[in-house]
Amino acid sequence: MQSNIIIVEAKGQSWLQRNWRPGLMALFGLIVANNYIVAPYLSMFTDKVQVLEFPGAFWGLLVTGVGGYIGAKSFERIKRVRPEQRG
Repeated sequence: MQSNIIIVEAKGQSWLQRNWRPGLMALFGLIVANNYIVAPYLSMFTDKVQVLEFPGAFWGLLVTGVGGYIGAKSFERIKRVRPEQRG
């Protein structure tokens, strides 16, 4: 049922409906990059670096989103393998 919801969203008419999940994951990626790559580097030059605070469920949602993406891609690849191609 959950996969059907994602498929319907991906085929939706609205740009926002199709892209809100990838956009949210990209935003989370930017926050992680800021806090662990950009901010430490810039803090060597100035003390005015802003580190963004994570909401309480941030990591759980990020792991679920990335894990779901990896799982979906793995399923697609496995599904495309024909039975005669398996070792």
